[in-house]
Amino acid sequence: EMCIRDRLNTYSLTALVDGVQYSREYVFTRDFQHESIRKGDWKLIFKGGIPTELYDLSSDPKERKNIYDPKLPVTQELSARMYKERIRQLNYAKQLENKLGSHNE
Repeated sequence: EMCIRDRLNTYSLTALVDGVQYSREYVFTRDFQHESIRKGDWKLIFKGGIPTELYDLSSDPKERKNIYDPKLPVTQELSARMYKERIRQLNYAKQLENKLGSHNE
């Protein structure tokens, strides 16, 4: 059985649930193998929870030239924001599970 935490993969869902308006400065995606974060023309892809690919979509819209470098400021910014988002989602999922759990008792 899939728990609620496993279903939360974008913050647009939480905006619907809790009514908070979030900035679209960052866009998060997740599938079964990858996560990514976009800001403007930059896209950082995570595999196994680790950043592995970085693309400048303005010059490489088909994502053919991986320019990942952990020392680049954009890599550091997007990595930090992704980790912050993961923590936010986990905390939110725990709160939601607690609310739903108390209704099922």
